[in-house]
Amino acid sequence: MIYQHGDGWEWFTYYWDEFITWFLAAPLIAQILVIIGIATVLILTIVLVYYIAKGVCLLLTYIGKGIYKLFKGLSTAVEGKSKKNEESEEIHYVQVIENRAPVQSVPQKVNINTNTYNKASFCPECGIRFSGKVLNALESRGFAFCQQCGSKTESNSVQISI
Repeated sequence: MIYQHGDGWEWFTYYWDEFITWFLAAPLIAQILVIIGIATVLILTIVLVYYIAKGVCLLLTYIGKGIYKLFKGLSTAVEGKSKKNEESEEIHYVQVIENRAPVQSVPQKVNINTNTYNKASFCPECGIRFSGKVLNALESRGFAFCQQCGSKTESNSVQISI
């Protein structure tokens, strides 16, 4: 490129020369700080451009997915099909099962609580004896939290078939 008078490069060369003159005249610590500042600004600019590009890509991706779902919904509406109609058009095979007489009677299920809370009950984590409030909560809800350590204690109910 040929440098011509009035093509816009005068201002750049003028300020560049002024900056170089100031930079070389500055003390060493100022030169180091200027270099660190310029490097920081460049790195932050690159990071900012990266996140802007990433955001634009995600935005375009979600807009594309939305447009796809919109046209898919419109095409199914134009065709007159819905998900319920598509499911009803499928062939369902039904297998006939004979009812057999039960050989044994159905066993009765009894819930038995293995924890005895009317006696002394202690926290399994810290060993502190439960208060009356905690025991009542444990009996009514099936679980409670220790007032000392906060660990959850559950009542173990076992089903026994008779």
